[in-house]
Amino acid sequence: MPLRNFRYKLRPKKSQKRTLSKHLKLLSWVYNKAIEAVKDAHERKEPYLKRSGLYKRIHQWTIEKPELKEIHSQVLQNVCDRVDKAFKAFFRRVKAGEKPGYPRFKSWRRYKSFTFPQSGFSLEDGLLTLSKIGKIKVVVHRELRGNIKTCNIKCDAIGDYWVSFATEVADEPLEPSTAEVGIDLGLTYIIALDDGTKIASPKYYRRSEERLAKAQRKLSGLDKTNRQYQKQKKVVAKIHRKISNLRHNFTHQLSSSLVKNYGFIFYENLDLKGLIAKNYAKSWHDVAAGQLISQIAYKAESAGRCHLGVNPAYTSQMCSSCGQLVPKDLSVRIHKCSCGYIADRDVNAAKNIKRLGLQSLEDLRSKAVDVLRSPHL
Repeated sequence: MPLRNFRYKLRPKKSQKRTLSKHLKLLSWVYNKAIEAVKDAHERKEPYLKRSGLYKRIHQWTIEKPELKEIHSQVLQNVCDRVDKAFKAFFRRVKAGEKPGYPRFKSWRRYKSFTFPQSGFSLEDGLLTLSKIGKIKVVVHRELRGNIKTCNIKCDAIGDYWVSFATEVADEPLEPSTAEVGIDLGLTYIIALDDGTKIASPKYYRRSEERLAKAQRKLSGLDKTNRQYQKQKKVVAKIHRKISNLRHNFTHQLSSSLVKNYGFIFYENLDLKGLIAKNYAKSWHDVAAGQLISQIAYKAESAGRCHLGVNPAYTSQMCSSCGQLVPKDLSVRIHKCSCGYIADRDVNAAKNIKRLGLQSLEDLRSKAVDVLRSPHL
C-alpha cells in the first residue's frame, strides 16, 4: 500500500518546548559524531562505516554524554540512518559525475527534526504521547487514516512544532472516466487545457515580494547578537511560510480537480531544473509546476486514473490541426498556421500534448499485448 503523509500542528507547553529543544540539541551532537566517525574511518582507510557500525557507537556516545539516555533508542538510531543516507547519496552523486555535496556538520540551530521510526509514540483523543517527553496537544484538523508507520517531529523557522505521520493508506479509486485532457504548463498561466481553459498563476511570491524585501532589509541591518534580530528573523520566516502554504493549497485544489474530472491526464515532461538554471528561476519557483505534477501523479495513481508525461519538444511550434511546424518565439502568443487554423499558443500546445499522450498510451498497450502473446511466457 502507498504511504501518505498527515501533518498536524503541536501545542506543547513551555516545559515541553524546552524538552523538545534539548532533544534537538543532543541529536545534532549525535549527528555530528556520526559524520565524524565515518570521516575518521575513511581517513584511516578502514571499510566504510555502515549504519550498523554507527549503531554500535551509540553506547559509547551515551557514556560520553549521559543525557542521551533521556532520548528513545530508536530516535538515536534514526540519526545514524540519516547520516548513512547522506553518505550514500554523496557516493551516488560522485559516481554519476554530479556536484558531490559532502555531508556537513550541523549546528543545533540547523538540526530541526527527529523521527520515531517504529515505536515510542501514540495518538489518542487529540494527545500525542512521545516516549520520554510526555503528552502533547495536537490540532487534528483532518482525520488520520491508515496504519501509522513513522512519526516525525519538526520545529519550523518560526519555532512552531509539527508532527507528521507516514501511514499506509489503501487506494480509493474514483468512478471510471473516459475524459481526456492535455495540459500545457506555463508562467503567466500555470496550466492551459486542450479545451481552451486557462488557469492564471496566482504568483504568491511576486505579490509578497515587496513586503518580504522590506522585512529582509530590516533584518540585514540588525546585529545578529541582538534579540531584535531573532524577532525580525521570525517575521521573515512567517512571510515565507505564508507564501508556501498558499501555494500548496492552490496546487492541491487544482490537482484534485483535474484528477476528479479526467480519467486520462497528459502533461509535458519538462526539465524544470534545466529551465530554472537557464532563466526565469524566480518565476518557475513561484509557479511550482513540479509540485503540481507530482501531486497529479500520486493522486491519479490512488484514484485509478491514467497520467502520462510526454516529450514537450515542438509542441508549441507544431500546428495541432495539420501537423505543420510554425516557428515562433516566446513573444508570439497566438498560433497562426497557413492551413487557416488560429488558436492560443498554449491551447495549441495542450492539444499536441494530448495527441502525443494518446499515441504513447496506444504504443504501451501494443507492447503489453505483444508481451502477453510471446511464446516465451
